[in-house]
Amino acid sequence: METGIDNPHDFYVSGDAGGYSPTDGVYYLQWGRAPNPCRKYHITSDLSSARLIADSVLPVLREEGVCHKVVSSPGRLRQQNDGDQRGKFITMYTDPIDADVHVTCHHRVIGEVDRVLYELYRDRRIDAEYIPRSRRYAHLFIEAPVGSSGFIFGGFVIDPTI
Repeated sequence: METGIDNPHDFYVSGDAGGYSPTDGVYYLQWGRAPNPCRKYHITSDLSSARLIADSVLPVLREEGVCHKVVSSPGRLRQQNDGDQRGKFITMYTDPIDADVHVTCHHRVIGEVDRVLYELYRDRRIDAEYIPRSRRYAHLFIEAPVGSSGFIFGGFVIDPTI
């Protein structure tokens, strides 16, 4: 049986999981406003790994107060991974630290998330088959990998209101 796109029982987070609210029908967003400017990172996942990645990473982001959005359901993730937004399962918005320097894992929370993902991958519990492509360049170029897990990409400074 195929997972429904909007079946709330299949959502990666539930409405009572710490203040998530719908944004555009595909994502749930927590703590509504990203810092401006901010650094934008993507965590990639295939369908088979998404639940474990969400269960492992989202609590860290919530505890640390990091603004983030997550694709809401397996059906939506399948839809997204078939298009230009493939590889963008969780998007994190962090303080820019130093907007003139590309930050890898110098941000403490990004380093912690990378460690969690690396351990899951090392133990062969998760896998990823998609590398996000930059919307800034019409999805022609892949985003730079961040850290050692192979699951975090981006880290570029943006204005989240655009």
